[in-house]
Amino acid sequence: MMFSRAGLFSRRRSAREQVNEIGEETRTRRVGYVPLDDGTDEAITRITARLKSEGCDEIIAGNDASLATLGEGDLLVIGDLGHFGHPLPELVDLLDEFTRRGVRLRSLDDGIDTSPPEAAPALALISALATVSRAQPPVTPLPRPVKPGRKPKLNAQQVRVATALIDAGESRKSVARTLGVSLPTLRHALRRHEAEGKG
Repeated sequence: MMFSRAGLFSRRRSAREQVNEIGEETRTRRVGYVPLDDGTDEAITRITARLKSEGCDEIIAGNDASLATLGEGDLLVIGDLGHFGHPLPELVDLLDEFTRRGVRLRSLDDGIDTSPPEAAPALALISALATVSRAQPPVTPLPRPVKPGRKPKLNAQQVRVATALIDAGESRKSVARTLGVSLPTLRHALRRHEAEGKG
């Protein structure tokens, strides 16, 4: 794990530590991530330039296959977490996968950096959330509740059906019940339909 040169500890690092840090920097990659799905050529160029200004000497395209090339010790730099294009549960799983593979993440706009030791509690929380997310059964969407208020008015097709049923001998009360409206609503719709026919 590479420590920031800004210094996470107040003590002066020994010469051995500095040599180890330099050696570690040469073994790892600083990789920039550019989302290709939701950006114009101009936006992609701007994001790429920003990532290079952050020290990224390698840029990968925005897809899961390119993320699979990252290995232990690599630092992935991204503009913000939204660039991954995943809903929250999948994003939690992705961050947990990075942790397990030893891939460090720096999200510029979100202020997230998993490199320092201080990030360990947050990484543990992400891992726990991922475990809970994977244990949850798939959620079946509930039917939308019927909104309170006035019952919907009958459309022209429904009025024609109602007229045909009444002409066939059905009572207006029965037709109203069949169409799921109140009797006054049916009467009003029939009067309107009759007036429009005369017009």
